[in-house]
Amino acid sequence: MRIAELLDNAAGRFGSCEALHDATCSLSFEQYVVKIKKVAAELQEIGVNDSSRVALIANNSISYAIVALAILYAGATAVLLPARYPSKTIMGMLKNVGVDYILFDSNEETKQKLDQISNNSQILSLNDYGLNCVTNSEKDINNYSNSTEPATIVFSSGSSGQPKAIQLGIANHYYNAIGANDNIRFNPGDRWLMSLPLYHVGGLAILFRSLIGGGSVLFPSSSNTLTQIDSNNNISHLSLVPTQLRKLIDGNKVGNNRSYKFKALLVGGGAVPKGMIEEAISLGWPIYTTYGLTEAASQVATSIEPIKNHNSSSVKILAHRDVRISDKSEIEIRGPILFEGYIENQKLIKPFDSAGWFATGDLGHIDNDGMLYVKGRKDNMIISGGENIHPEAIEAAIYECCDIEEVIVVGVHSEKYEQRPVAFVKFKNENNIVQNELRTRLEKLLPSFMIPDKIYEWPDDCIDNMKQSRQHLAAIAQDRNNH
Repeated sequence: MRIAELLDNAAGRFGSCEALHDATCSLSFEQYVVKIKKVAAELQEIGVNDSSRVALIANNSISYAIVALAILYAGATAVLLPARYPSKTIMGMLKNVGVDYILFDSNEETKQKLDQISNNSQILSLNDYGLNCVTNSEKDINNYSNSTEPATIVFSSGSSGQPKAIQLGIANHYYNAIGANDNIRFNPGDRWLMSLPLYHVGGLAILFRSLIGGGSVLFPSSSNTLTQIDSNNNISHLSLVPTQLRKLIDGNKVGNNRSYKFKALLVGGGAVPKGMIEEAISLGWPIYTTYGLTEAASQVATSIEPIKNHNSSSVKILAHRDVRISDKSEIEIRGPILFEGYIENQKLIKPFDSAGWFATGDLGHIDNDGMLYVKGRKDNMIISGGENIHPEAIEAAIYECCDIEEVIVVGVHSEKYEQRPVAFVKFKNENNIVQNELRTRLEKLLPSFMIPDKIYEWPDDCIDNMKQSRQHLAAIAQDRNNH
C-alpha cells in the first residue's frame, strides 16, 4: 500500500465526511488530502526528496497531522520527536538519525531547545505549512523516485534507557490499522480524541485508522486533553495509558458521574490495575485492554469485546500479526506490522532471526484458545535469593491496597540476595500512607520475598512521560541504597 493510494482511497470513499476537527477548524477527507498534497508540493520545492529525513518537533495539532503525512507523500521519512524532551536528549536523537530538515511549532520552549542544537539541518516553522500552506506549484507530486519507500521514525518511550529510533514503513502502519479496525470499528460519524501525542506510535496509529475506517480525529484545544470530553464533542473513541484512565475516572467523579456515550476506550502502555478496571466497568464504559509495542506499529493483541471484569486479562491476536512464545517464555512476533529496523548511527539495523521473528523482550503465554497473556518485561525481572520477581506483580498489589496515581518497582543490588525490590509511589494525597502501613497491607497480598525493602516517594525530576524510565528510577534507588 503506497501513501498516495491510501490518501486517494480515503478522499474517494469518505469525501465530505469529517476527517479532522478542532475548536476552530473542521476538514473533510477531500480537504484533508488536498492540504496534504499542497504541503508535499511545497516541501519538494524547497528540496525535500526521497532521501530526506524531516523531523517534526511540535505539539499535537491539525497542522502536525497534515505535515506528517505530507512528508510521506513527498517520498521522505518523517522523524517524529517529543518536544518536551531535554535539549541534550533531542540533540542525541537527531544526531543518531541524521535529519535534513526540522519543522517546529511556535512554542517558545521548543525554539530555545533548537537554538542549543548545533547541526546542519534546515530549521523551518510549522506555522508556514499545514493549514496555512498556500502554493501555486504545478509540480507532479507523484513523480518522486521509487528508490526508497517513505517511512516514519518513531522513538521508543525510553522506559529502560535512551529512546531507540524505530523505522516503520507505510505497510506497517497500514496493516496495523487494518487489523485494529477489524476488531474495533472506526467509521464515518465516529470521533476519536487525540489524547496521545502524535510522536507516540499509539497516537500516529489513530491517523491511519481514520484514513482506512473513515472516522474523524478530534484535536484538543488545550494540553489537558481529557477536558475535551466534557465539551459536547461527541467523542466515541479514546486511547489511554493507565494514568490517563485514572484521571478520567477521577474527573468523572468531580463531574457528578457524567453520562458518556463511548464506543471504545482502548487502554494500553502497561498493566492496568484491577481496581481501576472495576471502576471503569462500574461506570458502564467499554474498556478494551491492548498489548502492543512501537516495533509493531502499535497494537499486537487486544480484547475481543469490552471486558466484563478485572480477570479478563487475555487479549486476541489481531489479523496480520504472527505471534509465538519462545522456549524461554518470550513473546516473539513477525508479519507485515513488524518494523523495518532500528536506526543506529544513521544505519538501519535489522534485529530479526533468519525466519523473520523479532523477540519483544516481553514474557507471556498463549492458551489453547489462542488468547495471549502478557506477564511482564524480561529485562524488568528482579532475581532475589534465587526467586524470579516480576515488578509488575508488586505494582499491581500496591495499586490494589492503596489509593495512588502511579507506582514503579525496580531492583537494587543486594550483597545477600543479589537484588531486592524497591518501590517509587506517587500518592494522590501527600504522605497519605506511611511506609510501614503500606508494607503491612502488602503482607496480605504478597509473599515476603516480594515485599519492597524500601518505598520512596515519587522523585521530583521524573519527566511527565507516557512511560517513566525504569532505568532512571533504578539509578536513583541504587544511589540511595549505596548511601
